[in-house]
Amino acid sequence: MRGRSKKPSISRDTRGQFLILVSLGIVIIMVCLSLAIANTTISPINFPKVRFRETAIQIYMNFRQALGIALAEVTKELSNMGYMSLNDCPAAANRGHKVLAEWLKTIHLQYSSLGLSLNISEPIFECNWTATDGYSRARATIVMNMLSYGLYNWRSIVTVGLYLKVKDLKVGESTSLLFFELRDDCNASVTGLNINSINVTDASSFKSLIYLSNGIYGLNYSLSDSQPTVRRIVLQDPSGIIVGASFSTEMSGENDTLGPTTTITLTRTKYLRSGTKSINVTAIISDVGRGSSNIVAAECYIDNPQGTNVTMTPEDGAFDSPQEKVFAQINVTGWALGAHVIYVRGKDSAGNWGPFANATLWLISEGIHVKEMTITKNRVGNSIRITVNVLVVNQNGEPVRNANIYGTWILKDNQGREISRVDVSGRTGGNGRETFLYNVPANTRGSCTFIIRYLSHQNYPYDPEADEVREVSITLP
Repeated sequence: MRGRSKKPSISRDTRGQFLILVSLGIVIIMVCLSLAIANTTISPINFPKVRFRETAIQIYMNFRQALGIALAEVTKELSNMGYMSLNDCPAAANRGHKVLAEWLKTIHLQYSSLGLSLNISEPIFECNWTATDGYSRARATIVMNMLSYGLYNWRSIVTVGLYLKVKDLKVGESTSLLFFELRDDCNASVTGLNINSINVTDASSFKSLIYLSNGIYGLNYSLSDSQPTVRRIVLQDPSGIIVGASFSTEMSGENDTLGPTTTITLTRTKYLRSGTKSINVTAIISDVGRGSSNIVAAECYIDNPQGTNVTMTPEDGAFDSPQEKVFAQINVTGWALGAHVIYVRGKDSAGNWGPFANATLWLISEGIHVKEMTITKNRVGNSIRITVNVLVVNQNGEPVRNANIYGTWILKDNQGREISRVDVSGRTGGNGRETFLYNVPANTRGSCTFIIRYLSHQNYPYDPEADEVREVSITLP
């Protein structure tokens, strides 16, 4: 009988050999991969630099312009409907809300790649043209996040506005001369006003519009047959915002009993070095709001307002306006060292001399100033120590001992917002130098600035015009 054949089987030794070969193969593969990686150069990944801070500022400025356009639309609607106060026509504010809603949509689309989250508060529009001080203004808060770049909760209150003040009125038989002042929300003078953008209730035609200075205009116009006691002026500035004010004929007094005011401006520093021969002094003489008579004379005195006067000359060549810019060249040869006071006053056509204004000049033989200032930083434990070194010298460049230095540290975050401000002082040693130290946490991000506010010395005056540096800054960390 033939025996049954047995199925072949793999012995334990054979299986062990197979596993060893597989493991060896895996090891060889890993070694090869390691060698390949070791001989491979990894190129750095360059992420595109996005100036998100500049973008945030650009959006802020864009919003300020949009808020101005919105206010212009509100005032236009108010003027077209014949109202002088937004309280009497609150629906006019809807025009402004519509402008800002459209702006918000546009900005989100324009900056969608930055992960921009932008919100604005309910804007507040205010218009009141019923008094001699009229205004049109708007205010809103903008909150910005750029999620892709770690900018969170950037917040700012934005305001725009236009302010009109009727200063004086002179009424003649057939014409009136109206003086008014126009300023923006930063209290800056508004210039470039067009006569065609003005409307006055009792005017039949306008003769001239003259810009005097400091935001003050003079409007000369012919009177209409209708002569209301209360009159109104409504105007539009170059940005399109409309503002108005109300005034009365009672503002026009027949008797001018007040003299003009004076504002002195010096064409050079108030510190004069010995050897200076002359200095130009300029001043603005204004009778606007004090009778509005034409200016007819101006004079200045040195040290003694009862002494010898120096006649001042109108800059445009003629005294023919209620406000004039005048000048005089003062001879300072022979002046003693120290302080000298200049007094200036003006006279109007009604014969009234105005009060004196004064300014102080210093004639110095040797002043002190900041020659050099350096700023450095270094890590000290959990803090960053900022060091500023200041060098004070005289006019010959020689170091000055015992000069008192008054400065200010200003710390700002990486959005440029001020975090802290610290006033400090110190005194120079024999080398004319003084060192100031300021510690901030090591994780501070932003910048630190040191500003010179003032110098003083027992024997020498401070000549700030000679300073070669007034502030230094450093980036943190």
